[in-house]
Amino acid sequence: MSHYGVPHSRGPETQLRPHKNDCSLSDLGGHAKELKQLLAVDLFCGAGGLSLGLEEAGFRVILGVDNYRYAVATHRAHFGGVSLCADLSRPGVLKKIRRAINKIPISLIAGGPPCQPFSRAGKNKIRSLGKGRNVDTRRELWRGFVALVKRLTPRAVLIENVPDMGFGENSIVFRQLVSALEASGYDVYSRILPTWHFGVPQHRQRLILVGVQSGISFKWPKTRNEEKITVRDAISDLPRVSGGAKQLELPYRGATNQYQRWCRRRMAPMGKGKIYDHIGRAVRADDLEAFRLMDHGTLYSDLPARLRRYRADIFDDKYKRLPWDGLSRTITAHIGKDGYWYIHPSQHRTLTVREAARIQTFPDCFRFAGTPSHAFRQIGEAVPPLFGKAIGRAILSAFNSTERSSSRPVTTELAGILTRWLKGRSTNDLMAPWRRSKNLWHMVLGTVLFGTPITAKSRTLWKACQRRWPTARAFLKDTKHASSLRSFGLHHKSRLATAIAQRLSRRGGILKRVSRLADVAGLSSDAIIRICALCRLTYRRPVTAPIIRVVERFFGDSINGSKMAAELLLARLIGVDEKGLAYAAVLEIADGFCKTSHPACGLCPLRKLCFYRRKIVAGRRLNGERNRC
Repeated sequence: MSHYGVPHSRGPETQLRPHKNDCSLSDLGGHAKELKQLLAVDLFCGAGGLSLGLEEAGFRVILGVDNYRYAVATHRAHFGGVSLCADLSRPGVLKKIRRAINKIPISLIAGGPPCQPFSRAGKNKIRSLGKGRNVDTRRELWRGFVALVKRLTPRAVLIENVPDMGFGENSIVFRQLVSALEASGYDVYSRILPTWHFGVPQHRQRLILVGVQSGISFKWPKTRNEEKITVRDAISDLPRVSGGAKQLELPYRGATNQYQRWCRRRMAPMGKGKIYDHIGRAVRADDLEAFRLMDHGTLYSDLPARLRRYRADIFDDKYKRLPWDGLSRTITAHIGKDGYWYIHPSQHRTLTVREAARIQTFPDCFRFAGTPSHAFRQIGEAVPPLFGKAIGRAILSAFNSTERSSSRPVTTELAGILTRWLKGRSTNDLMAPWRRSKNLWHMVLGTVLFGTPITAKSRTLWKACQRRWPTARAFLKDTKHASSLRSFGLHHKSRLATAIAQRLSRRGGILKRVSRLADVAGLSSDAIIRICALCRLTYRRPVTAPIIRVVERFFGDSINGSKMAAELLLARLIGVDEKGLAYAAVLEIADGFCKTSHPACGLCPLRKLCFYRRKIVAGRRLNGERNRC
């Protein structure tokens, strides 16, 4: 049994007094009447990073809800109104909240449903495509959020989460969320934003979804023009401490740059010459030796084997020394367990609570309830306040703008157009007729034998294959399948087709059989996932280069080939799409009409709503008017 090499200590526990305007749910209406700012509610509020950002933008957060009691204690210390420790998955809790704020004019409901269910780790494998597997009830917390929005009808809604919420198997949640908000009367905007563009000194991206009542014109916040805030900018003024330091108060010499002065600006007179919570974990003797060998470019695998307690082939970044003159890696909730990802740039220890808070853009006056481990978790789970401030200001600007937005195409409407078009289209006109089939064998066979777009000759051969071999087993039972393929001019694909049929005919779950197709069919994992999407075996909807071209043209957004941005736009185009028909229609449009050059816009079912098409028509009209002049 391994022995931890340093004495175990919980560290000092910080207890915070409630805010002077703290109140109960029953008194919330009276508290709200005394406020002049626009009112906001922060669900899944954590310690209050987003709440702080929204208040600095100009809102007043009157209610924060979370089920982590130390985070709620922190929120209660810094914000007036109600900080409620409750589980939002319980209908009774939502009913209690609804009753308390039913007659209060809430302008914004914001929140970040727990992001752990949307983690990328372990979810990219084909074997995890099955419905009902690895179910995490936290994935469904957004439903209670939307139910509250629908009942209270605020002017705007703000949801933030990790980018993975919008991708892969998780994308069904994002698509359902967008559809539900649109059905409640909101125009929905979504984007992945890098927080370092807004003054946050770390590599951190967040998926932001903003819903505004129809007619309100929302524009994303402008990014900062100045250079990025670095780790040096954030923490170089903090006093030197050793690992395991436990003093809650230390002398402070003073800020040396603009960011540090911003962090100090709200300190009370009694705290002007002090720094709080500059405490961290003790360091094991072997870790201390390892830290001394590291600079910010050192990999875990570069360390001597005797200093590695974990497998270097799996945990290549287990230890990470942060750079002075660059961005920190993303501060996550994992920092509450250990700090190996966050080794100080020059001191041989991991980050302190105050250093982590600085990198998350919490000002020095913001204290955290509980032990250092509780504080680290709160900091890692928080929205950086400076980032929240930027989004909050953009929403306020939308409220104050006299510009009115034109009607945006609703996702369910777009998905309906695509689905009806595909169903009404003859298989003779499809670029890949097997896309309309629900037969996995036919889907794979057509993809491997013919590819897209299909030619007139290939179409005839495909129909013959489809009639002759309705199943993989029928193909294997046909003793003349090799000669038939030879007569079709497909003799070079005979062994491949046989291997696919054998794989799909084996016993076992369908997902297990599909997962091995890459080995025998020579298909990429993306191609297999596309096939699974069309056969209703996964909620994933992967993008291709032609799909990126379609969504860029339709929405008029330049995404520079980014697959992440393209998946968000694709989700806005196809909606929930449980049967995969809207996705199949987009693939058909990409292959058949939306060519790189000379696109056949007149044949596309989306032509009336497409930005690219409208731009072309407007250009032609303008040129015609000039010619007449």
